[in-house]
Amino acid sequence: MKMSEDEFDSVIRVHLKGTFNTTHFAGIYWQTESKEGRKRNASIVNTVKLGRPPRQPRPGQLRRAKAGIAALTTITALEMGRFGVRCNAIAPGGATPHVVPRCRA
Repeated sequence: MKMSEDEFDSVIRVHLKGTFNTTHFAGIYWQTESKEGRKRNASIVNTVKLGRPPRQPRPGQLRRAKAGIAALTTITALEMGRFGVRCNAIAPGGATPHVVPRCRA
C-alpha cells in the first residue's frame, strides 16, 4: 500500500517489460531462422526471485513483476517450442526458516 503508481510502473517496466523485450526480439529472430529451414537449438533462461511465501509478504515488496516473468516464461515455452527454442526460469533462493518451515520432532 505504500508503493505509488509511479513506483509500480517503474518496477513493471524494468523487470517485466525488460524480460518481454529480450524474449520478443530473440523469438522473432529464431522464428525467422526456423521458417528459413535452419534448425534451432536455442534457449531462453529467465530468473525470478523466490523470497518469502505469499502468506508472509514483506511490506513494500512487489511480486507481481516476478510472477509475470514466470507466466511469460511458460507461454514462451509453449509458443516457441515448435521452433526449437526452450524457455525455462530459475528461481534462486536460500532455504531459510522464512521459506522452509522447520521440522519438529
